[in-house]
Amino acid sequence: MAILEIPLNQRVRIPAIRLSNGQPFDGKVVASDGELLVLELAADCRGVMTGPAETAAVMTWSSDGIQRACPIMVESNNDRRLTCRAVIQEKRESPRLRVEVQVAYERVAAELVRETADEVMAKISTPAAAEAELGELLRGGQDDPLRKLRDEVGGLHDMLSEVLLKLDNLMTLIASGERAFVPGLRSPLCVLNCSSTGIGFLTDEELHEGEYLRIRMTLRTMPQTQIECMGTVIRCRPLNQGAIGEVPRYDVGVHYTHIHESDREKLIHYLFRAQRQMLRDRKEAREALRSGAEK
Repeated sequence: MAILEIPLNQRVRIPAIRLSNGQPFDGKVVASDGELLVLELAADCRGVMTGPAETAAVMTWSSDGIQRACPIMVESNNDRRLTCRAVIQEKRESPRLRVEVQVAYERVAAELVRETADEVMAKISTPAAAEAELGELLRGGQDDPLRKLRDEVGGLHDMLSEVLLKLDNLMTLIASGERAFVPGLRSPLCVLNCSSTGIGFLTDEELHEGEYLRIRMTLRTMPQTQIECMGTVIRCRPLNQGAIGEVPRYDVGVHYTHIHESDREKLIHYLFRAQRQMLRDRKEAREALRSGAEK
């Protein structure tokens, strides 16, 4: 079963892989089986790859007006071609994770859309070590003898990080005493799901399809990571329409239209770690049930 749907000759970029002229990898897909891909530099690209490419990277491309991204593992390369393996499929229709992320949004008036978009994209986005850390998470396959030790250390690190984050969140709640954490912005009732291409949440105000929102997200990392972007409402469905005495609730879906690629990579990394933790928790729960049944 294919885990990545991408057509042949699709133009792709890999920002982390730099060519001899200092430019990022810019090429096309020349072969794909849905998981293993062969990429070739574009004919108009003057640079070449000068050595072994990064082991882990993020490949980006645009399809149907949607910016997509997918983590990859580079297996081999020469000066103009590389072979890589897709790790996670990232597309708007794919399932999204319900992760802990703090969100605030602001409605953007139609006459201010361009100005707000320019303001969001003009902000300097610091490239964090997200992609490097993603590489560390992806390294160490099934045959790696140090994988068990790495997982145990990673579990301890995650546990300590969670304790510190809970303390940090508690201090934030005590200091603010309010649901909204950014002055002038509105916080949704809760976040339903999140991906690197969009977000879903519940809110008590009706939004309109096609309306633009300015969004600020705070990821539960240590230190906390803030991402500011802009998106358009693609869904707003009333959940308790006509219910007397109840606060109105709307299921809202937003697709990001303006977001720095480095921020998108941070989101991919954050979701990858959350997915890894979910799988680990499920495995431990199954083992605990099995152990209890044997007793």
